[in-house]
Amino acid sequence: PPVLLVSAQTGVGIPELWKTIADYQRYAESSGHYAEKRRLQNRYWMWKYLRERVLEAAGKNSSVKRRAEEIQNSLDCGLVAPRVAAGELWKHIVGSVDSEDG
Repeated sequence: PPVLLVSAQTGVGIPELWKTIADYQRYAESSGHYAEKRRLQNRYWMWKYLRERVLEAAGKNSSVKRRAEEIQNSLDCGLVAPRVAAGELWKHIVGSVDSEDG
């Protein structure tokens, strides 16, 4: 986008600014850029909300909380790497969900 000189106090450049904004909006919509950005944002938010829900659900499950404490103790003592610890906790979470379903 171009660099514009604009002053809200004097009004200099305001019409040019609005024209630039409108031009960009038309470009973004006609090129598909706007739709693609929205699509990617929607995916980002879906995964963000899923992470929040998984963590919230895990935090409410007493079995998962106990196992998380055990794993964190091992992590704190250097007995397990963070990636392995996360994998172990994930296995427990998935196992907890499976056992609640069946």
